[in-house]
Amino acid sequence: MEFRSALELSYQFKNRHRLGLMIYHLSNASLSDNNPGTEILSLGYSVPVSW
Repeated sequence: MEFRSALELSYQFKNRHRLGLMIYHLSNASLSDNNPGTEILSLGYSVPVSW
């Protein structure tokens, strides 16, 4: 089992596209002897799709 805590900031443009930056920490919360944990920085861009 793993847990994630995150902070995300994003901006939505007038055309509904979105640009965001997220940083998060992933670990098993010391539920086992080995808990290396990791920090991840992610940049994302999303485009709305109409069906």
